[in-house]
Amino acid sequence: MKKYSKFVLLNIIFIIAFNSFPTYRISKAETSPTHLTIDSFNKPILPRNFRKSSDKINNPPASLNLNGLNTLNISGSSQFSEEPLKLVREAIGRNIPITVIDLRQESHGFINGMAVSWSNDKNNGNMGLTKEQVIVDENNKLNSIPLNKPITFYNHPNEVIVPTIVENENKLVASQSMNYIRIPVTDGKLPTNDMVDYFIESINLLPKNIWLHFHCKAGIGRTTTFMVMYDMMKNYNKVSAEDIIKRQVLLAGFSPKTSASFYSKERIDFLNKFYKYCKESNNFKVKWSQWNKDNQGITINFNEDYKVS
Repeated sequence: MKKYSKFVLLNIIFIIAFNSFPTYRISKAETSPTHLTIDSFNKPILPRNFRKSSDKINNPPASLNLNGLNTLNISGSSQFSEEPLKLVREAIGRNIPITVIDLRQESHGFINGMAVSWSNDKNNGNMGLTKEQVIVDENNKLNSIPLNKPITFYNHPNEVIVPTIVENENKLVASQSMNYIRIPVTDGKLPTNDMVDYFIESINLLPKNIWLHFHCKAGIGRTTTFMVMYDMMKNYNKVSAEDIIKRQVLLAGFSPKTSASFYSKERIDFLNKFYKYCKESNNFKVKWSQWNKDNQGITINFNEDYKVS
């Protein structure tokens, strides 16, 4: 009996000790090592895939509904460095209030104004981490870079840089008198429900005269997805989902191959569903995560379900 009691007591102690340790969402990509890489050099040229909603679409289909596009006040691009960010500001307008929406989940920052990140083969090194954990990981990595000592980069081994300034994107953007919002999304993936909720909440808190600049690493998948989502939030009652998606892809000026890759079934299914949510959310009073949970398994058809009200 004494042995049994001792056994039970030891198990209770073990359970209490085990549950006292903090738990974390573990990155699914932790077995794939990340390396410090250069994303873009700090040269005075606009970042790749830069476009504004006020830009003219070249040779749009005659049937394409462009209603509300040129007054959206949004733009998108690939990752910028310091000098390209100044040009983005000039292209949008120096007196226009701008908020940068950073969609990168991967840890990144700037060395001497040059954009860098920690990348692996799929650029998903932080997959599974929360927004808060991503920021902690990113700041830890940036703080680990020694100042005034030469460093090299995985994708440019012959490029030697002596860091004198290391900063995160929030700080760089603030130095250009712009605001900053971080919405981490895994490269090649769709945003999680909590990040969609956070995006909608952030948009609803912004002043109406704000300009939004979206970016990810390449300015293609994540950037275009969120530009479409924003367009849907503002124009769901005036433009069909099909035309909103099409006009954002055309605005970006992608190659036929890149445009085709954007139209993956998973992404289009998500955007179709988000458009329906915009129509049914009672002016976004219902959270996306709750609406999506209540509408699992629904099938959307462009021609039947996306008639403009």
